Amino acid sequence: MGTRQPTKKTVKTAWHRFIGSAACRWLQKVTVLTIFSLVVNHLTTPESFPGNELYKFPIEGFLSTILLYFLIEIIAYLNFKSYKKKHFSKKVEIITITWFMVSTLGYITIVYIPVNIILNIIAGGETELYYLLIDCCIR
Repeated sequence: MGTRQPTKKTVKTAWHRFIGSAACRWLQKVTVLTIFSLVVNHLTTPESFPGNELYKFPIEGFLSTILLYFLIEIIAYLNFKSYKKKHFSKKVEIITITWFMVSTLGYITIVYIPVNIILNIIAGGETELYYLLIDCCIR
């Protein structure tokens, strides 16, 4: 008599491999981001409300929101990678997490202000400091 245990053979289909892959996680992020961007940009101005007679699809706001959120995702990922190597490999403390969050928000702000000014120039709008700071705080 053998002591060998029966093995359970699992068949991985293409769907199971896709669900566990990084592509699926990116697809989920893109889907949530697109829905969020559509909802937020339709609520920002009266012309963007679907029931309005003068309805105008907010293409500039929609595309800039998606661009900025991908930029934020990249900045947060790179900062986390850096902190993971330097600080999170040791003991993780509240102060380290706080500095990570502050530095991530600082990097996002430093990148966001020039990008917002450039997008305003491309769209033909005026850049006002007050609205730039408010927009920076909201996003």
